[in-house]
Amino acid sequence: MASDGTEQDVPRGTSEESGPVARLVATMLAEWKPATCTNCGREFVTKVETTECPPCREHTSTLARIEAEAAMVGERAASWVEPWCGHAGMTKREATAEWDAVPPVLKRILSDPRLEVREMLGGVTPERGFGMMGPTGTGKTFALAAVLKRMAVSRWLRLAATEGLRAKRQFVRWVRWPEVVAEFRLRAMREGGQDAVAAMVDDWSAVEVLVLDDLGAERAKGDYSEEWTSSLLDLVIDRRYNEMRATWWTANLGAEEFAARYGTRLWSRLTGANPAVMVPSGPDLRVVPEKGRES
Repeated sequence: MASDGTEQDVPRGTSEESGPVARLVATMLAEWKPATCTNCGREFVTKVETTECPPCREHTSTLARIEAEAAMVGERAASWVEPWCGHAGMTKREATAEWDAVPPVLKRILSDPRLEVREMLGGVTPERGFGMMGPTGTGKTFALAAVLKRMAVSRWLRLAATEGLRAKRQFVRWVRWPEVVAEFRLRAMREGGQDAVAAMVDDWSAVEVLVLDDLGAERAKGDYSEEWTSSLLDLVIDRRYNEMRATWWTANLGAEEFAARYGTRLWSRLTGANPAVMVPSGPDLRVVPEKGRES
């Protein structure tokens, strides 16, 4: 077919611009050199001075980042732990608890190897928890807060070598039961409040370490079996029991009082997986001695 003169019959690949483009491509390709990775022996091409293939370079970079983050954890863990405890749900006072300040009687009780407190202080989560029951003001909450605080720091230091800053992720929920019962009752009266409560219950059921502090101190409204908030406690304990997740707890009730208040089923499931230890009576540690008077 004859050309109409609007286009030149130029064979493909022979345009005036193909020369410069081809030279540009050739120049770019010339920048890439074949190489062999000194780590894994993989052959690759590169235009930068390196002895590692891209996957090995990324791995080396990750190791360097984790090493730097691990050093940061070691340097700052002591200053990070109290805010971390606050995010877990502890009060400012509970977050200041120190293992060295735990009363000797409680240290003796917690030295029982069945409670695995030694492992906790070393940053390891046991397969089961425990509860502390006894009179008000004997240091149960303080002791448990001190254990978990030391546990968190030890865990960070142990895991940081392989996880970096990820070692500092939250793994504890500290639930002050009387306060959340009051909050649940308020939320129940708001639109969408029960959905928010359900989300909290789901979180508590699944978290690695759950602490239920001051069980039995909430104000009861009628019979336990008819109380909505009590059914939530049943649900959390039942889920954690079935999923074999450990729970730590405190109560100012005796064993018979606890079973009478919450029912034998909950008592069985809670203490079967997380045995109770009794804390003996003693001076109320919250009471500050008068000046000049023996403590």
